[in-house]
Amino acid sequence: MKSSLKQLWSARTFIDNRYILDADRNLVESNTNKPLLCIGQACALSRDLFWATSKNYPRSAVNELVNILKAEKATLPPMEGAFLWRFSQWTSKEFTIDYFVVPTQTLELIPQDVKFLIPHYPSEQGATALLDLTHSDTQEQIAAAFSEYKLHDVIGLTYDAAGEKSKATQRLSTKSLIIGCAAVIALTLASVTGYLQWSLQSLEQQQAANQVKIDEVLSKRNDFERKVTSYSELGEFLKKSPNVLAKLSHLNLEGEDVILERVVVSTNGVQVSGSTKSSATNLLQQVIASEQVKEAKFSRPVVKQNSGVESFTIEVYWL
Repeated sequence: MKSSLKQLWSARTFIDNRYILDADRNLVESNTNKPLLCIGQACALSRDLFWATSKNYPRSAVNELVNILKAEKATLPPMEGAFLWRFSQWTSKEFTIDYFVVPTQTLELIPQDVKFLIPHYPSEQGATALLDLTHSDTQEQIAAAFSEYKLHDVIGLTYDAAGEKSKATQRLSTKSLIIGCAAVIALTLASVTGYLQWSLQSLEQQQAANQVKIDEVLSKRNDFERKVTSYSELGEFLKKSPNVLAKLSHLNLEGEDVILERVVVSTNGVQVSGSTKSSATNLLQQVIASEQVKEAKFSRPVVKQNSGVESFTIEVYWL
């Protein structure tokens, strides 16, 4: 009875182990009979053709099995390929899962109708994280190992050839898209940079050709601004002192011996410099007595020369 149940739950009862891929990467068909209740064909793989390792987990972690498999699939594989797994040991405290990765170059040798990949990896041999390149399995050994697999062992050994090719095509398309976008961006940057350099060079050439004219225009503008400033100052002065000449005509500078050498006009008065053969002090008194004179005084000492002529400078303030 036990033997019948064991045979019932054997993977051979439902899976056709149709192909064998040996260490020399030769694909051969086995001579086994196809089971009556066949759910798919399998390909047994030599130990040299896949990467394998085992990890232990506490018994309580079985409730998180789906999350564990997702996490291991995302971080564990050291290469591109099909990610497979199976339970290998159960104890009261922990359980063990064997993980396999079949490289992409090996998957290319497997027929499209294969639904299960059966690694030649008996649990009692222990686990290793390296390809066993020193071990060469015979086709008979690989086929015999399949008889040890139970139906529950192949749950994680399912292989979707169409899905793997779709992923490869998607990765290729994504890579091509990234390369294409990078090329377009690089071409755009090169074009923009070239245009900016050409524009800058053209502007520099035009500026150099027109530099003489630019300097001439700037010089004329500066002269014009200075003249405008002078005219503005003169207009402001005349606005504040419109009767300067009329006021000068009222100064009492009697006598033919008075010579005026310099007259400096300000907004509130005038400074008169000159010489006289008579007394400069008397001349100052005459200026003080003139109309519209608020105040008059010597702005510097009177100098009497050897010829008897006195030089003076009188500062006058208007009313």
